[in-house]
Amino acid sequence: MVEPNTYRLKVLEPQDAVKPDVPVNRNIFVAGRRTSVRFEPVMWDALKEICRRERLSLHQIATQIADEKSPQTSLTAAIRIFILVYYRTAATDDGHRRAGHSAEMMPEATNVRTGSFRL
Repeated sequence: MVEPNTYRLKVLEPQDAVKPDVPVNRNIFVAGRRTSVRFEPVMWDALKEICRRERLSLHQIATQIADEKSPQTSLTAAIRIFILVYYRTAATDDGHRRAGHSAEMMPEATNVRTGSFRL
């Protein structure tokens, strides 16, 4: 019996946990219009981290991506590409220098050349 004013913690079973590879639908606003996109939780986490780092809302970033993508590219695909390019750029030698990492800290680092990317 549970006494009043006490709480039980529910132990999550494996089937209750969010699976990292199961896509999740979320509504976002692009230029003031609601739309939905579907990503795996790790992609949502990466996008939230980018928003935090850039000090922009998810809606602002999604609007910028939508404005720059080609008409043939879906918004979901364009956001995935944006996330990849964002982190790929950060993984370059220049990106590491700007983040305060040094070559001495990462002796195995190699030169990564990135070109411009157009959605």
